[in-house]
Amino acid sequence: MPTIGDLRHRVAVEAPPSGQDAYGDATGAWTNVFNAWAEILPVSGNEAWAEQAIQAEANSKITMRFRDGVTEKMRVNWTRTEGGTSYTTYYDIVFVQPWRQHRKWMTLVCRSGVNDG
Repeated sequence: MPTIGDLRHRVAVEAPPSGQDAYGDATGAWTNVFNAWAEILPVSGNEAWAEQAIQAEANSKITMRFRDGVTEKMRVNWTRTEGGTSYTTYYDIVFVQPWRQHRKWMTLVCRSGVNDG
C-alpha cells in the first residue's frame, strides 16, 4: 500500500475526443476528467524498428486513490518541469485494477512511447 509520500507525481486523467469526422476518425481534443497525485513506477521497456526508426515503448504502473469511471479508453497525462523545461508523457491505460481494500486505491497498468497516448 502506498503512503502519501509515494504519491509525488501530479497527473491528469483524460477522456478521448468524442467527435468524429466523415471518415469515422476521432476529432477534437482530449478532455481532462480529473487531476490526482500518483505514484508512477516503470515496469519494463522495449525498443523496436518500425516506420524506419527506433520506436521505444515503456510499461508502467500508476497508483492513485480510487476514482469511479476510469476506463481503458482513457489516458494519463504527466507534465513536469525540470530545469525550466516542461516535459509531457502520455500513458495509454491498458488495465484498471481497483484494490480490494474498500476500493481506496487503484493501479493503472499503462503503456507509453509508441503513439504518445
